[in-house]
Amino acid sequence: MRLSATPGAAMVRASTDQLPVADRFSYWADVVAQTFVPLECDAPARRSFSGSIRHRRMARVGITEVSASAQRVTRTRAKIAQAPSNDCIFVVNVDGRCHVGQRSQIELLGAAEGAVVSACETYFFEFPEAFRQIVLKIPRSLMGVAPMANTGPTLRLACGPAHLLRHLALAVLEGSDEISAAEESATERALVELLRSACTRPASDHRDMAAAPSRYEAALDFIGRSFSDPGLTPAAVAAHVGLSPRSLSRLFARNGRTIERSIWSRRLIAARDELADPRLRHRSITDVAFACGFNDAAHFSRSFLNAYGMTPRRFRADH
Repeated sequence: MRLSATPGAAMVRASTDQLPVADRFSYWADVVAQTFVPLECDAPARRSFSGSIRHRRMARVGITEVSASAQRVTRTRAKIAQAPSNDCIFVVNVDGRCHVGQRSQIELLGAAEGAVVSACETYFFEFPEAFRQIVLKIPRSLMGVAPMANTGPTLRLACGPAHLLRHLALAVLEGSDEISAAEESATERALVELLRSACTRPASDHRDMAAAPSRYEAALDFIGRSFSDPGLTPAAVAAHVGLSPRSLSRLFARNGRTIERSIWSRRLIAARDELADPRLRHRSITDVAFACGFNDAAHFSRSFLNAYGMTPRRFRADH
């Protein structure tokens, strides 16, 4: 990834376009950490990964537009210890979907929807497809009373202010490099006021949830029977249980999970059981991965390592 700052301005740009394919994702992970806070990054298709950002500061508020391939970023305890931060991270989707989670709460964000997390606690963002997103990083002290104090650290933003935030942030990124100190201070105040007004949780949507417990169990059962199909998607699970993908995602969120992670988890459990079975030692690890629904051996190995603390090869040898 190549970083470039516009001379005499606070604008920074980054893109993977001109880098060798093998270097793109690792450099992307470095730039994400430099721009926001240190995070663990992973992507299901590193060989075809692409990403770009443009970033600018307005006084104490960092404004970033991120466009990239599918990925997952996690603020872990180790990363918090490495670089403590008391910032609030606000996100507003422009295109694509995003799961955001902190503590036991998970929200699914669609276009023009937003959320806020606290960088002093663990959180994750998961993008199942290519996306475009506005990210604002702001010191918690600027918000006055902590916006998440009474409602939990993960907070869906009110739609109206989130819509205005997206337009104001894009206007700042596309505006003139020449800006006075007074204009910069005024922009910061406008952003902070919008962020404060956005921190209200909308009423829960109960549509399609009358039979929520049984549909949740039905979805898990369907995943358990269909995980080996590499084409299994959240949309297919939702269609099977008679819900929209959005409603099913919210149902999973109520149980502290996402559909995508539930599918991956079931596949990993099946792969672990097969690798531990001495009767299947003649099968290669790649064959086991593909039989369990994975379609990328390298991504399977990384996911297995993250889940069980050792590579598939080491796990098979130990068992």
